[in-house]
Amino acid sequence: MTDSELPRLGFDRGVKNPAVGSAGAPTKILFVIGSLEVGGAERQIVELCTRLDPARYAPAVVTLGSAGALAPLLERREIPVFPLSLSSANTQRRVLHRALSALRATRGLRALIGRFDPQIVHAYLLESAVVAAAARPRPRPRLVIAKRALVESIAESSFFMPLVRFANARADVIHVNSQAVAEDVVRKEGAERAKIRLTYNGVDTARFRPAAERPWRPATRVGMMANFIPYKGHGDVFSAFALLATRFPALELWLWGRFGPMVPELEASAVRGGFRERVHFQGLTEDPAAAYRQMDIFVSASHEEGFSNSILEAMACGLPVVATQVGGSVEQIEADRSGLLVPARRPSALAGALARLIDDDRLAERLGQEARRRIAERFSLEAMVVATSRLYDELLSSEV
Repeated sequence: MTDSELPRLGFDRGVKNPAVGSAGAPTKILFVIGSLEVGGAERQIVELCTRLDPARYAPAVVTLGSAGALAPLLERREIPVFPLSLSSANTQRRVLHRALSALRATRGLRALIGRFDPQIVHAYLLESAVVAAAARPRPRPRLVIAKRALVESIAESSFFMPLVRFANARADVIHVNSQAVAEDVVRKEGAERAKIRLTYNGVDTARFRPAAERPWRPATRVGMMANFIPYKGHGDVFSAFALLATRFPALELWLWGRFGPMVPELEASAVRGGFRERVHFQGLTEDPAAAYRQMDIFVSASHEEGFSNSILEAMACGLPVVATQVGGSVEQIEADRSGLLVPARRPSALAGALARLIDDDRLAERLGQEARRRIAERFSLEAMVVATSRLYDELLSSEV
């Protein structure tokens, strides 16, 4: 990608290439991610960009691939989004093709950094972190790598782990969203503990809130908000449903998330179990808050989880939550107080916890109320924005 091919960036906000530390000039922050398709990390970037103080920060987003469905939410707020259209963290291409595309993305991002001079580059997820680490000249801009997931699959890859270690070594800060992720990157990636900063994800409690009145329904709806990828545990939820279907004939399963190759097999398993008409595949939603209000119980069956945004959102909506005891989920939920925790890959345990809530309305109501209280106290969006702003200030005012 040559300089003439670069997108015309519009994030000067009235300031022509301010130098680092210029009085009155907002700090330019360039976020880098694979795309802005619907997902947890992607939504966190949107929430953060739209709530940073515009007098102090001028954010922009560069996507390695296409812009994605969430891009208009930023563009409507005059926050630029610039797709390099070269690679995407969501693709399942061969390793060689991904590597070649990442090299092209590195050239494009390096040209953008050199031309528009951001003070901070904040890269999310694996490929974006590697590209940003390779593209960024040292010592400026400062580089923040955001870790949002555990590294179960990466740790076993002879190809990706050296790239991860390279990115970690070049980063000024490794920004994690749970203690579980922090321990994972130290133990499995060999990251320097001194570089790690923890900021929990936050949720907009005004948007994600309980319904004014809980609607009466002829059925109990167990809901799930997760893209259809294997580690999210949809198969375990279907196995648990099969154990409950006869005992609770009014039980239904409502599923939101991006469809994937596993959907036909899930449908086939529901047909074999005789409950296909009680399973509702809703797909992606532009209004997840409304989707949560259609649920009575929320379930997260992930086999690994850095820190689940869907759990935060469901708790903020006052839903009783059943979640697997993995990663950062145990930091979100106080067991038997603000939700129920069960072992991963154990459909019978999942079924047992769901049965407890279906049988005991008072327990379900108490857990939902405590879940809402915990989110308001510990995991608000305002707290996340304040903590991240402090991180940026620390980066620019001292050596990290």
